[in-house]
Amino acid sequence: MNVAQIMSKTLVLAVFLALAAIGSDRAEAGKYTKIDRDGYMQLDGVARGAPFRIVVPADWNGELVVLLHGLVPESAPLQLPPVGHEIFDPLSEGMMTRGFAVAYSAYRINGLAIEEGIHDSALLYSIFSSEFGRPSEVYLTGYSMGTHIGQRLVESGPRRYAGFLAVCGALGGASIQNAYFGDARVLFDYFYPGVLPGDILTTDLDYFSEVFPLVFGAVSTNPLPAIELAAVLGLAWNDPFELVVGVASSLVGAGGGTLNEQAVRGGNPYDNSATVYTGSADDDMLNAGVGRFVGDPQALQNMRRLYDPRGRLRGTPVLQLHTTRDAVVPVQWHAPVYQALLAENGEEDRYVVRTADRFGHCTFAPEEVLASFDDLVLWARDGIKPTP
Repeated sequence: MNVAQIMSKTLVLAVFLALAAIGSDRAEAGKYTKIDRDGYMQLDGVARGAPFRIVVPADWNGELVVLLHGLVPESAPLQLPPVGHEIFDPLSEGMMTRGFAVAYSAYRINGLAIEEGIHDSALLYSIFSSEFGRPSEVYLTGYSMGTHIGQRLVESGPRRYAGFLAVCGALGGASIQNAYFGDARVLFDYFYPGVLPGDILTTDLDYFSEVFPLVFGAVSTNPLPAIELAAVLGLAWNDPFELVVGVASSLVGAGGGTLNEQAVRGGNPYDNSATVYTGSADDDMLNAGVGRFVGDPQALQNMRRLYDPRGRLRGTPVLQLHTTRDAVVPVQWHAPVYQALLAENGEEDRYVVRTADRFGHCTFAPEEVLASFDDLVLWARDGIKPTP
C-alpha cells in the first residue's frame, strides 16, 4: 500500500475499522503461544498478520503499558521485538517489576506504517482485555514514528489514556518533519552539488549503501560547507564527527530513505517555493541558487490531515524525552510548534519536554526511559509535574 492510499483514509476510519474487526481478529488472535514464565505470563501471537507480545506479571497492578515502535526498514523481518527496538525487552522487564502489564505489536508491515500501527495497537488492547480483563489505566510509550501513532490514539482514540511518553518523536507533525528532510536535501545539493544523484524527488537511492557513504565522504573531505549547512538547517553539533554524521543523518528521509520514497509515490508533499533560508555566509546567493520545488496540493493536504497533530490531549499528560543533538528528528524543529498548538487548545500545561544533552536519535538507555516513565506515572496519579 502506498502513501497516496494510506493518506486518503482518515484516522476515524482507521479506528472504526480496528473496533469493527475485533470479532474476527479475536479468532485469529487465539493462535498464540501462552507461556507461564517465572513470575509472569507471556503471550506471543499474530493478529491480522501483525506479531504481538503481551507480558503480565504475577503481581499485576491492573494497569497496561502499550509500546509503539518506530520505523523499521521495509526489508526487515516482522519479529518480536521489532528490528532496532531490542530495548523493548528491558523496558518490558522494568515495567513488569513495577507491576505493569506490557503489550506491543510489530505491526503488519514495516516501513511507514502509521495507519497500520494505529489499527494493530487498538486491536492489541482488545486482545489483552479479552484475555486478562480491561485494564484500569493504559499508558502509551512511543518511539520515533510510534509517537505519531501515540498522538493519534490520545487525540482521537476510543478511550482516554492515563499518560503518554514520547521518545525521540516528531510531535510537531509529519509536515514539519517532511519540511526538515526536504530542506536538508536541497541544502545539501546546494552546498555539495553533484554528490548525490537526482534531487528531492529521486526515490531509487538506497540510503545505507549509496546516500550515507557519499555524504560521509564529501563532508569528511570538505567540512566547511557543512558548517554553513548546519547553521541554516539548525543542526546542533559539538565536534567534527557529529557534524559529519549529523548532516548524513538529516538526509535519511529525503536522500533516498523510506519516508521520501513512499511520500513521492502519492505526489510531492514538499514545498519550499516561498522558504527564505538564513544563516549562511551569503543568504542572498543561497536563496537565489537553492533548488525550489512546488508541492502537490493534495499530497500536502493528505499529510496534514493524517499525520499532523490536532493538539487535543483530552487531559492526557505527555512527557517528551529527546536528545538535544538529534539530527534525524530535531527537537528544536518540533517542540516549539507542538507547544504553540497545545497553547491554542488550552492544553499546554499537559506537556513537558525533557532533553538529554547528547548526540543521536533515540540514544537512551532503558533505565533513562524507565525513570521518565516513573515520573509520568507520578504525574498521572498524583499530579506531580515532571521537571524538564
